[in-house]
Amino acid sequence: LLEKVHNGDGEVAYFIGSLFKQGVDNEYQTIPQDNQAAQHWFEKSAELGYAHGMYETGLMLYRDKKWQAAKKWLQQAADVGIGDAFYRLAYFHVYGVGGEAVDCQKAYDLFAQAKIRGVRYAYNDWAWMLATQPDKNCRNGHQALKIMAELESEFGRQRMPWSMIDTKAAVLAEIADFN
Repeated sequence: LLEKVHNGDGEVAYFIGSLFKQGVDNEYQTIPQDNQAAQHWFEKSAELGYAHGMYETGLMLYRDKKWQAAKKWLQQAADVGIGDAFYRLAYFHVYGVGGEAVDCQKAYDLFAQAKIRGVRYAYNDWAWMLATQPDKNCRNGHQALKIMAELESEFGRQRMPWSMIDTKAAVLAEIADFN
């Protein structure tokens, strides 16, 4: 595997990073969970151009609050179409992470890109923001209701998670203008 990585195989580096991220303990091998080693291999994967390595590197850096480095890798992952990267990038504009300006419209555009790529939590968080943002220019209960209806259709006959049902309640409250 190391020879494959040495020859430029980013997918193999990602695989090694995944082993360290999760850890392995079976009858053939034991690899202890090691976030530092996982990050090393994900970064190697990202540097070799593997999209999922870019996303995992960005995600780990985000969790470590290394905002600028995280944004760099998340943006590169988004540039090649990773839906979850759009979702994570939205939070830079929702909360002003890493010194970014709070900008609900940029956040909504990024949530829309994640939604197009099937990231269910993007639907939920976008609807939540549309229903609950203190800035009236960022609120739109009817658009939030439409997004929630689309999310419900994604689940079909399955019940949505409670956190999403809570969002639906907030959306309905916004439309009814409850104080």
